[in-house]
Amino acid sequence: MKAVTNPKILVVDDDAALAECLDHFLQEAGFAVQVTTDSSEALAKITEKIDAYDILISDNSMPHLSGMQLIDQARKAGFQGKVVVYSGSVSPDEENEFKALGADVILRKPFDFKILIPTIVDLCGHDEGGGDAPS
Repeated sequence: MKAVTNPKILVVDDDAALAECLDHFLQEAGFAVQVTTDSSEALAKITEKIDAYDILISDNSMPHLSGMQLIDQARKAGFQGKVVVYSGSVSPDEENEFKALGADVILRKPFDFKILIPTIVDLCGHDEGGGDAPS
C-alpha cells in the first residue's frame, strides 16, 4: 500500500462526549479529523466524495446504521480507505463479518486512545509518525 502522509480521518460515534475526545486526541497528534455523531451523516459524507477520507474510525452500536452497516454501505459505494471499528462486545461471528466487510482493525471497548496512533501509523504504511504527528 502506498504510504499516506497525513491521513484524513472520519470518526463516527453516537456518544458525543467520546467522539469529541477522539477528535481532540487525534487532532493533538497532528491528524486531520472530522467527526459526526450520526452514522447516516457519516455515510453521506463518505459517498459525497468517495476519496475524502483515508481512514474511517467507527463505533459499532449506533442508531440509524450500525458500524457494520456503515462499513458495508461505504464499501459498496466504493470507499477504499482503511477501517477501524470498536465495540463493547464483538462475537467471533461478528469479528468474521467485520473482516469480510473490509474492517482492518477491531478494537474492544474500553480501549486506551494511545493505541490509536500506532494503529493509524501502521494502517498508513509509515514506519513512524502520521505526517506532522509528533512521535
